[in-house]
Amino acid sequence: MSGRLVGEVIEWLRTPAAKGITDKERIVLLTIADRVLDESTREMVRFKSDDCKLRERLCQVAGVNSDTLKDVLQRLAERGLEVRVELGRDRNGRPYYARRGRDMEFKLPRFPASVRLPVREDMQDGEKEAGKAGEGPAGDRHGGRDGGEDGGEDGEERLRACG
Repeated sequence: MSGRLVGEVIEWLRTPAAKGITDKERIVLLTIADRVLDESTREMVRFKSDDCKLRERLCQVAGVNSDTLKDVLQRLAERGLEVRVELGRDRNGRPYYARRGRDMEFKLPRFPASVRLPVREDMQDGEKEAGKAGEGPAGDRHGGRDGGEDGGEDGEERLRACG
């Protein structure tokens, strides 16, 4: 089960949505994905044979201390990738993820299915405006750059060239 989710993380990391994500953030996502047994909950589990808690495992694998891990988790949350399991809310309505006597829990978030692609620098101003409006030749939302009518390579060929 975890192999499929590790693959999902890897494929998401290849998208423009993952631009700017740090190596430590990548490692945290992959480590959580590796320990998910139930795809419906996507929660990271601790095995009976584990010699440490989940938070300690993330610190060890990412090569960070507890304070740095907190920063990594916060940056992921700011990107919309909340990996901490909320345990409740305080008086002010703020979520908390840890408390005395309860280990911190983690889950693999759902990744965004699509993103707004950045405008290419080599496009002319008119093309940029058409791209913003989502208009292109023959209703193509990619501004004709998918290799359709203009004789370029098709998407399948581009994928093969990538691997």
